[in-house]
Amino acid sequence: MWDTCEALAITAEQREVLQTWIGARNSPQKVVFRSQIVLAAANGTSNRQIALELKTSRPTVILWRNRFLEGGTAALIDDAPGRGRPKQIAAAKVKKIVETTLHTTPKAATHWSVRTMANCRASVRPRSSGSGTPMGCNHIETGPSSFPKINSSSKSLTM
Repeated sequence: MWDTCEALAITAEQREVLQTWIGARNSPQKVVFRSQIVLAAANGTSNRQIALELKTSRPTVILWRNRFLEGGTAALIDDAPGRGRPKQIAAAKVKKIVETTLHTTPKAATHWSVRTMANCRASVRPRSSGSGTPMGCNHIETGPSSFPKINSSSKSLTM
């Protein structure tokens, strides 16, 4: 069916690192799994047999063999870039929101709620209190495209 691959060449130092990761109680399971693949490949076990023993697929075994060949033990720690869902909110905007919730309070309230915060965002214009300003934000000036900023000297929000 498939030709057996030759044993993966690893140094004694790499073998020791992989065995340490496998034996450590606080190693992430994905790193342990990848280390087990590489050690089995270094012992000359076929890709198919490694896949059967570790209950994974043959392409996964080949993937981690190749990643190890390209980057050594460091390649087993990190996931490839581009994995996961892309971020919807920029880090700067998240920082502004956190600073606002920690250092200010909305008018007539003791703390920010999700709805109060959403009402103060300029991009979300739900019902207002009649004055044209979103409810709970009478003391906050909002602009057309940015989230309110904190004025550090007075601990109030400015644009």
